[in-house]
Amino acid sequence: MGKKIVFFMAVVLLIVSMIVFADNATVNYGGTVKIAFSSGLQTQNYNPFSPNFLYGGRTIYEPLLNFNLYTGSISPWLATSYNWEDNNLKLIFNLQKDVRWSDGIPFTANDVVFTFNLIKKYPALDLSNVWGSGLKSVTAQGSYTVVFEFSKANVPALFYIGSSFIVPEHIWSKVSEPTTWTNPNPVGTGPFLFKSWNPSTYTEVYVKNPNYWQKGVPYIDGYEFTNSLSNVNTMLMLLKGELDWTSSFMPGLQQNYVDKNPETNVVWISNGSFVALYPNDAKYPFNSSQFRMALSLGIDKAKVAQLGEFGYTPAANPSGITIPQLKEWFDPALQPLVYGYDPQKAIEILRSLGLKQNSNGYFINPNTGNPFTFNLMVVTGWTDWISSASVIADQLKSIGINVSVQQVSYGQYAASLASGNFDLALNGPGEGINPYYYYNSVLNSAFTAPIGQQAISNYERWNDPVTDALLQVFTSTSDPVVQKRAISGIAQIMLTQVPIIPLFYTPVTEEYYAGRFVGWPSPSNPYDANAPWDPMVMELNMLNVHLK
Repeated sequence: MGKKIVFFMAVVLLIVSMIVFADNATVNYGGTVKIAFSSGLQTQNYNPFSPNFLYGGRTIYEPLLNFNLYTGSISPWLATSYNWEDNNLKLIFNLQKDVRWSDGIPFTANDVVFTFNLIKKYPALDLSNVWGSGLKSVTAQGSYTVVFEFSKANVPALFYIGSSFIVPEHIWSKVSEPTTWTNPNPVGTGPFLFKSWNPSTYTEVYVKNPNYWQKGVPYIDGYEFTNSLSNVNTMLMLLKGELDWTSSFMPGLQQNYVDKNPETNVVWISNGSFVALYPNDAKYPFNSSQFRMALSLGIDKAKVAQLGEFGYTPAANPSGITIPQLKEWFDPALQPLVYGYDPQKAIEILRSLGLKQNSNGYFINPNTGNPFTFNLMVVTGWTDWISSASVIADQLKSIGINVSVQQVSYGQYAASLASGNFDLALNGPGEGINPYYYYNSVLNSAFTAPIGQQAISNYERWNDPVTDALLQVFTSTSDPVVQKRAISGIAQIMLTQVPIIPLFYTPVTEEYYAGRFVGWPSPSNPYDANAPWDPMVMELNMLNVHLK
């Protein structure tokens, strides 16, 4: 990448970063924000590499870049810019020069190098498998430049590297067991400082970092975060006026919350990655793309979303590309391949496969002489997915495919997906700043295995050399034109071969009380539209909100 392009990227990233915050001259400073989620985390733990890292502590540590998973945009954070060199074998970050850790020690490139070498030394800390991406070394060039070298090009690794929390070398180099350390007195670069933890109420208290490197923010004095243990408890706290922000997936949010005071009670429901019906592609008859297409045509996804997800989310595009990313990443030439609910066509396809129907209209398995009977696996207690699965089962029966909903424990669900011991299941990939990340998760043959062996994330067991080749093209280039061609090829495979069946987008429900604080994210200002456990959500919200 040439110097002119690097400079342009830095300017663009700076502009994107600057538009997040309000005009300091127009905001009122002060106040303590009250937050509660049903997080399930009940032990004090501020180790950012631990799966038990408390949500409230995510304003203490910061990454090199801020990735908006809703819009797909990237903005600078501890790094001012990045660029790829040497045929995408080197990723170079230039760092902010005026950052200090909360104990006053300057933040430098050595802290970044230390962080990544720490998770290399202790693989249990490498939650994003950064060192499994082909990363070969991380070195400092002076105090404010870090070079990541790869043994093979892996451009998507930018997301995992750029979103990793950075820790101070002068603290963590003295920790003997970083995998188990709970870090009770955290030192970070972030806008807030840990003040206290109440183990009886699971409440964390944070106060403003007066020496935060981004001048003028945060506007608030601090915030209190409580693990409310259940969505019901959270909503009761919200309705009693005890909270300013929560994220609870509950029915009737419009009637039960917004309509009670539309001026102050705000709900924003954004859409994350898709939830899909996973056929076991390694088993007959799901190993037939035409059979899978018939299943997809026989499901009214809009009705599934309406009845199973309370109408909070629309039907998914059959390519699986998320709503905010469709405009940039969906190739208009593929539009003729987009299909909807068509049960009659589904029946025609099944008949074209030579399948016969019995007197009740059910299609016969030619290998057994009996009607096809499939189980649709879903986790006990996941009420919205259970409702969605019931709607799907009813709809498939109407096209002659007998499906029963099978509720199992989460442990059995996870084990069955991994081993391939299922017919149909509801599942969904994680999010990413572009379609590559969820396509790679569910379609890469490196992440699957024969039935009886352990798959990583490609649970439907899609194994296709063309898909793998397109994923590899994307991985090896930083040219957006070539990347979009690769995504177009994979989207075409999704639309025509139907390895999995996208149903609806995951609804992310956020409830705000705007009577005390304003500046919350919204459709017109989507600086954050993800689940609160995503790395930067807590920090971005607490940097933007201010007294009314």
